[in-house]
Amino acid sequence: MTKERKKHLIRNIYSLLSLMIAFFSAVWLWYWNVGVGWDKGYFGVRTLVTVGLMYCLLYFALSKMYKANKIGAYHLVELAFSQMLSFGLTDVALYGAGFFWFHNFDRIQTSLFILAFFVQVFVIILLTFFMNRLHAKFDEPHRVAIIYGDDSYWLLREKMKSFPYRYKILGCFSQYEERSEFENVLEQCQDIYLYEVDTELREAIASLNI
Repeated sequence: MTKERKKHLIRNIYSLLSLMIAFFSAVWLWYWNVGVGWDKGYFGVRTLVTVGLMYCLLYFALSKMYKANKIGAYHLVELAFSQMLSFGLTDVALYGAGFFWFHNFDRIQTSLFILAFFVQVFVIILLTFFMNRLHAKFDEPHRVAIIYGDDSYWLLREKMKSFPYRYKILGCFSQYEERSEFENVLEQCQDIYLYEVDTELREAIASLNI
């Protein structure tokens, strides 16, 4: 299996697990909010499945809108925030559905919704972190260069070397070298790390005027 197919599989698994979290949390919320009214027909497997599926449908739409499942395309913090928005808004919609079902808020246990949201966020962040790291192992390492103004740059270099699947260091250059010495290398880089360099060089790099 090629790396691209492995990454595609990881993204699909992540999306599926996210939907499973959404489904079971919705079922759990509805179960415990209507459990006291079983004798009135509020509870039933068909009802729980319907609520779970409707919750998943709304969550899926929101996660698509906020790009919450774009593993490998966005940073972990961005993914976590998008997931929080997706779950949070879907929980609010379920809370509102509970009101229309019972015609009042007295039967709805608000504390359970708050607890469920924090559990959802905790689980989805753990899942996102794990799947994001797994996805990164099949990415082509980023071509990078380090331009330094202090000899302690080797700490950064060694840290990058400990993640060979993430970084491919094309070169390390002192800011005092002639720019012609590293111009060709920088053109091949995807990222340039500036370590303790002076303001003039930093502005030149930022404006690509080197």
